[in-house]
Amino acid sequence: MRELGGFLREFVRPLVEGGDVHVGDPIGRDVLDVWEVAIGEHAETTVAIDEARARIAAGLVVRPPPLAFGPADLRLAVALYDALVLSHPQTEGWPARRGRRGLATFVGDLLADAGSPDGRIDVVSRHTLLHGLPDLVRVDTRLRWWTGKAEFKGAPPPRRLMVWPTVRRVKEEKAEVPLTDVVDGEAAPLVGELLARSPLTDLLAAGLPARGFTPYRWGGQLEVLRDAELARLVAYRWLAGPRDVEPAAQLRAPAAASAAWEQALATPLELVPRRTAEGAAKVAVLLPRVRSSLPAADLRAATAFLVHVGALVALGESLQPDLDAPSPVVAAALGAKRAGEAADPALGLRLFFAVPDAAIRVDAALGRPPGIDDDRRLARRWAAHRAQVRAALGEERLAQLARRLAVALG
Repeated sequence: MRELGGFLREFVRPLVEGGDVHVGDPIGRDVLDVWEVAIGEHAETTVAIDEARARIAAGLVVRPPPLAFGPADLRLAVALYDALVLSHPQTEGWPARRGRRGLATFVGDLLADAGSPDGRIDVVSRHTLLHGLPDLVRVDTRLRWWTGKAEFKGAPPPRRLMVWPTVRRVKEEKAEVPLTDVVDGEAAPLVGELLARSPLTDLLAAGLPARGFTPYRWGGQLEVLRDAELARLVAYRWLAGPRDVEPAAQLRAPAAASAAWEQALATPLELVPRRTAEGAAKVAVLLPRVRSSLPAADLRAATAFLVHVGALVALGESLQPDLDAPSPVVAAALGAKRAGEAADPALGLRLFFAVPDAAIRVDAALGRPPGIDDDRRLARRWAAHRAQVRAALGEERLAQLARRLAVALG
């Protein structure tokens, strides 16, 4: 795919609108330089792309900004395309290790040049271009016939194998391989970095199984959450799952975000017992302090947002008859696995409900959403959640989280 019109029609437009995206030969710096000059010659296609992006933006914000496909969008699309080229089975041997390393470097340079979004319009613009990224799948085809079988990963089988299907007893099976199984090797961190360059996309994809190729980490997404309308959008999307599923599936996004929250906490100085070199008497050893991976203001914002989402869960239960009864959602979450790096649906669920109780030990305003006392039913349900968490996790665990948070916040 070395022609700009074909790239826009066969890759960018279906990426935005939905449909089959196609990758072929890699796109290098020299080709991209030519395309950036020629982009104005393909107005018919770019206008169609922008119309689709406008429809997506209209579902996000009340007043969607004007969008016009330009060189910056082209560079992001090329970065994704080349990252997928690196992941395609048919390019495993192309074009020797040095060529693959050079292509990966080129993609990394494009992402570094893109930087973080410059304001709200850029945030929405990037998301409307890349919103379909987490939903990408590779379609594999398996064929069986009377004399053999074959598998074609991410490519259709040759037509010659499909002729006379009845006589040759041809059986065709198709399977969709999710993005987490498609992106690997040098491509995985590149696609993860691409998501970071579109923080609204990354927030809305938090917890999705297809995003499992790289751990979720707090960073540039916090600028999105400082915009009230976009923060509201994210919170509602995080809780928009079906109510008749297990909490591990319903609350994937806040669970993943809470696991990343714990990863960002500092570890305070602590005295722990250790044996001497001779294995005799124990001595106290002062462990080093590990700094938080987030600035204090960003960690405070992430904490406040998780507390807010937790309040929305309580709000969803505030119409039930017995407001003081234990919550089955909280009970299931507290029984989930401990947070870790594994791609588990229960990742961070215990932490998600523990965040408010840790935060309130550090700052009363941080651990209790503003205005919660204005709704007596919500306040009672919130209190029931907190009592349930304290009883299940215990003071020691919550105090430990609070100490780490206090150190990180300074």
